Amino acid sequence: MENYYDLLGVAKTASEAEIKKAYRKLAMQYHPDRNPDDKSAEEKFKKINEAYAVLSDADKKRQYDTVGDSRFHQQYSSEDIFRGTDFSSIFDEMGLGGRNSFFSSFFGGAGGGGPRGGGGFGQQGPAKGQDVEFPTTIGFLDAFNGVEKPISFKLTDGTEREMTVKIPKGVKSGSKLRVSGRGAPSRSGGQPGDLFIIVNV
Repeated sequence: MENYYDLLGVAKTASEAEIKKAYRKLAMQYHPDRNPDDKSAEEKFKKINEAYAVLSDADKKRQYDTVGDSRFHQQYSSEDIFRGTDFSSIFDEMGLGGRNSFFSSFFGGAGGGGPRGGGGFGQQGPAKGQDVEFPTTIGFLDAFNGVEKPISFKLTDGTEREMTVKIPKGVKSGSKLRVSGRGAPSRSGGQPGDLFIIVNV
């Protein structure tokens, strides 16, 4: 499986501008409006959009570089990956469509509506619960080898939660690990928020 850097044809040390330039070139080449009924081009287009959604976001890129391609896909859903990426303005800049049925089905409202994400091409559902941040400290050897660490924390409503977090080997101090769906519950029947573990070494 190609990693995100290979998909965009950039080095791991590429700047934000270089990543955007490479993405725009590939998006122009594989955009569905330019390749009607071409399934291979459509699949390539999906992959480069996913790569750009991660590599153009400093936090997502840092997590991707820390845990690697395989583990990143285990920890993050497609909704997580695309959330917050403003594709619509990019396609508007290039004079390409960004709000047609293809994008609606592809992005599913997870991104593309603007910098905040979560709106975009589909109708918004009930509001998501609040995200929760929890700092934890581990030793150098645990950071080097990886560790499973039990944690307990309280939500704003007083609910106490206990769980075991798997911290990947090679994690750096200040890294933020996402645990989907373990944050505060939604007050309107939507998805619960996410838990972010802030690792201090």
